[in-house]
Amino acid sequence: MLRTKAIRKIFLTTLTLFILLTVFTITNYKNENVLRTNLEIEDIAGLKTNVIYLLNDEGLLVQDRVLLDGSSVEEKIEKLLINLIEGSTCSFADGLSKVIPKGTIIKNVMVGNKYVTIDFSKELLNISEDKEKSMITAIVYSVMDLDDFLGVSILVEGKSLEEYPNSKEKINKILDKSIGINKNYDIT
Repeated sequence: MLRTKAIRKIFLTTLTLFILLTVFTITNYKNENVLRTNLEIEDIAGLKTNVIYLLNDEGLLVQDRVLLDGSSVEEKIEKLLINLIEGSTCSFADGLSKVIPKGTIIKNVMVGNKYVTIDFSKELLNISEDKEKSMITAIVYSVMDLDDFLGVSILVEGKSLEEYPNSKEKINKILDKSIGINKNYDIT
């Protein structure tokens, strides 16, 4: 009788510890449902990946990551924008496409007082009407996620871009994330 009580206590104690360990493991397990890529190497050799916004198959802007090298912020912004130009050598996952028209040249990038000014060549205007807002949004969001910038000004051949190229809808001279992303209104 004493022996069966001792075995029962050992069994209950072991079972209780097993249940507690299982519950503790499950509650502390973080399943982020994130596809890990080889670009997530921030802890190795001090390299850092940066966010870039690309179009998916549904025409929505989605985040991806890109490895940028460069000693100055201006160089990093220029390399980030080159990755957004169609036909550039950087490749991304299937289903993601670049938003800046092929042949566009980044003439100058200036950073001052937490504001960025980017001067593009006139090829930037060779964009279809259905992609022009996505292009501007991708540029603004990608650049602003690079650092704590307050706004982005876009120039074309040295002149401020005051309206979308095709729809002629007015835009601010200084753009920030308040322009919104993936705005799709279905009002019936």
